[in-house]
Amino acid sequence: MITRTMLFVGASILAAAVAPAQQNMSQLFKVEDGTSLSWLNGNNQTRGLDYNPSTGHLLVADNDSVAGNRIHILDAATGAELSTMNNSGVGGGAVNVAKVKVAGDGRIYLSNIATAGTNFRLYAYADESAAPVVAYAETPATVRLGDSIAVSGSGNNTKILIAGMDNPNVALLTTTDGGQTFTKLDVTLSPSLAGLTFLAWDPNGGAFWTRRAADSGGAVTTATLYALSGSNATAQTETAHVAGKGAIAVALRGTQKIMGMAPASVEAGATDVKGSLWDLDGDALLAETVSGLEKTGGAAANINGTGDVAIDTATGRMWFLYTNNSVSGWFLPSSSTAARDWNLFE
Repeated sequence: MITRTMLFVGASILAAAVAPAQQNMSQLFKVEDGTSLSWLNGNNQTRGLDYNPSTGHLLVADNDSVAGNRIHILDAATGAELSTMNNSGVGGGAVNVAKVKVAGDGRIYLSNIATAGTNFRLYAYADESAAPVVAYAETPATVRLGDSIAVSGSGNNTKILIAGMDNPNVALLTTTDGGQTFTKLDVTLSPSLAGLTFLAWDPNGGAFWTRRAADSGGAVTTATLYALSGSNATAQTETAHVAGKGAIAVALRGTQKIMGMAPASVEAGATDVKGSLWDLDGDALLAETVSGLEKTGGAAANINGTGDVAIDTATGRMWFLYTNNSVSGWFLPSSSTAARDWNLFE
C-alpha cells in the first residue's frame, strides 16, 4: 500500500529535481518620481505606457499641467526623454490623457477618461511624428470610459477594447478605414466587471483578459479570460492569483503565453513592491523584478490603483509604470520555467 507520506516524499524529491530557484528580472533602468522627468511628480496623473516596436521607444501618457497633457517619448533602454508627441486638439473628458497603446501597424491610440455626461475621445496617430485625429467620440458618454484600453491587430483588423471604472461592461471598437475612424459595439460581460478593471487581448484572438486592480498591497485579485461572441463575452477561466497587482499585458514567448502585472498598491510607505511575470498556460509565477518599483524611502500612495505594463518578447524586455513612484525597464528571465515549486496538496 502506498501511503500519503510516501507520495509526499516522492513528490518532494521530484520537485527538488525540477523546480528552479526563484527567478528575477534584472533592471535595465528605473526613473523615480520627482527626479529627471518633471511631469513624473506624484500627482496621480501618469497612467498610461506602451512600447513601440516600430521605433524602439517607450511611450508614456501624462495628464499633467507641467508638460501640457501629452505623450512623452522615452528611450526604452535608459528611460531618458527624447521628445513629446503632438497634442494639438487633445483635451476634454474628466481626465484629458489616460492610456496609450500601439497597434500592429504602428498606429498609436490615446484615450481620455470620460465619466457619464462628459466627452469621451479616442485619438489616433499615424506614427510618433503625426498629429492626432479623433478616431472615435461620444459627446457625451453615458457611462465611464477610458480607464483601460487594449488594442489588437492592424489596418482594417484593428480592434480596441475600452473599460471604465465601475462600468460593468466593455466597449468594442472596430474600423473599416484602416484605423482612422471606429464604430462602437457595447459588449455585455458575464459575470460583469466591478471597480477599476484593466484589459489585455489574448494573443490567440477571439478572447480578452481582465484584471481588477487590487485596493491594497495584500489584496489578491485574479485575471479572468473572457470569450468574445458578438455583443456578449463570457468568463472562461481565472488565473494569476497574485496580491497587490493591477494593469496587465499579455504576450506569446515562443509558444508560452505570459502576463505581465504592474503594482496597484495604494499604501504609502510600502517597500519591495515588485512587478510580476506569470505563466498563463501553467498558472504559475515565472519571475519578479529583482527589486521594488517604489520610490526611494517607501512608496508614494497610488490612490487610484493605476499604472501600466508593456512586454517586448523580441528583445526580451519589460516595462512598468507604477503611478506616483517610477517608470522602469527590466530584462525578462532567460528561462521560461515556472518559479513556484510543485505542491500536490495545495
